[in-house]
Amino acid sequence: MVLEVPKLLYLLERPRSEGAITHLVVDVTSSYFASHHDCECEVSLELDGTPVGGTRLFHKWYSRHQFLVPVAECRYQSQLLQATA
Repeated sequence: MVLEVPKLLYLLERPRSEGAITHLVVDVTSSYFASHHDCECEVSLELDGTPVGGTRLFHKWYSRHQFLVPVAECRYQSQLLQATA
């Protein structure tokens, strides 16, 4: 999966009354693992080819994981965010 992410630095420059938004949350879900407990799959994210957010292991009943991408990493007019399994 590849997503085009726009420049997000304005979220740091103009904080809301509750505070600044500092991370983009990427929620990855798969219903496959709920019924296939013997399977495992690692998922990672890359922003323009650079790893971000670490790696998540899908196995057993874990069918959903979240990745936190710092908003400061989204500093160009457009960048590509790619999930790899």
